[in-house]
Amino acid sequence: MDYKEYRDNIDPEIIERAYRHRIEQACLMDDRFYITCMPEQSEAIELILQLILDQPDLKIIDLSIQDDIMNEPRRNICIDTFARNEKTGEMYDIEIQKTNDNIRKRARYHASILDARKGLKHGEDFKDLKDSIVIFICSDDILKKGKAIYRITRKTEDNIPFEDGSMIIILNCSFKGEHPLKELIEDLNQNDTDKMHYKELARVVKAGKGKFREEKTMDVFDEVYEFGIEKGIQKGIEKGIEQGIEKGIEQGIEKGSLDSKLETARKMLSSGKIPISDIAAYTDLPIETVKNLAV
Repeated sequence: MDYKEYRDNIDPEIIERAYRHRIEQACLMDDRFYITCMPEQSEAIELILQLILDQPDLKIIDLSIQDDIMNEPRRNICIDTFARNEKTGEMYDIEIQKTNDNIRKRARYHASILDARKGLKHGEDFKDLKDSIVIFICSDDILKKGKAIYRITRKTEDNIPFEDGSMIIILNCSFKGEHPLKELIEDLNQNDTDKMHYKELARVVKAGKGKFREEKTMDVFDEVYEFGIEKGIQKGIEKGIEQGIEKGIEQGIEKGSLDSKLETARKMLSSGKIPISDIAAYTDLPIETVKNLAV
């Protein structure tokens, strides 16, 4: 069952509450929200680049959001934000990253594709290749050194700069100390526009929340699950799952006979979205039993 079909079978009150919660919590570190906010928002992107690169006069051209770069038959990529420096032609790739999944290799691949697909035109010389900067804005400290920002360039084994014009930057948005980028980091994590430092970012976040509210296209499964379980428990666990996980979320999880508990667990597992620990908690089954059912 896809999300739309699933959503259409859930109590509208739960769906509405889930949307309200998601909109309230949305911030620029939510990549889905970021790409909703940023199309045609060159001033906001310029501000982010000006702060991270410490270039207050930087201006951009060729801005694109969710730029699909084809690399057949090899792996394609989708760049969250691409832009060029108006004066130098320097290329920028900005990525919002909430997981630590192979960041180093991912950054390397993005840098290579940027050069190959956005760099030289046919017939141009290698000396004409513009510098490139790939920026990963991360929710965690990927390198675990406690720094707000990491700037990575190539060097020889004797620490001699290679100076090939390529740089990778990692911004650590879990950083809490004093730093020139402190206010930017706070704004990227902030869901309340009244508490944001930069008006350009507050403006796009406010507009993005309005667009989210109007379109209601984001996936709110986690919120639906949480609020549905809460409502189901309030109605009484004994009403159980009558029509699978859709009704279970609305009406609560039945605590009955062992056969009923096992059947409930199987249906929850089949959704592929509910953690085993939650299934065990709401069916009152040992976690090992639920794990065995999942095999």
